[in-house]
Amino acid sequence: MRILAAITHYGDRNRQHLDRLLAAYRAMRFEVDIVILSKRPRSFEADITVRVGLPNREPWSLPFAHKALFAE
Repeated sequence: MRILAAITHYGDRNRQHLDRLLAAYRAMRFEVDIVILSKRPRSFEADITVRVGLPNREPWSLPFAHKALFAE
């Protein structure tokens, strides 16, 4: 089984939580593709894809960026 996980990441305030979440996904016995959705470029480990940009002009639309990703 393969899992696609999309995580919205606005900033580094909750980075500890994000790191725990990433560790939990990596510990799964399934193959997990992790995509971070962000407003600006960020650097993560090589196994994580970062998608930059809002789905529309509304700043609070970032959590909905997963729709286009899942449709692909």
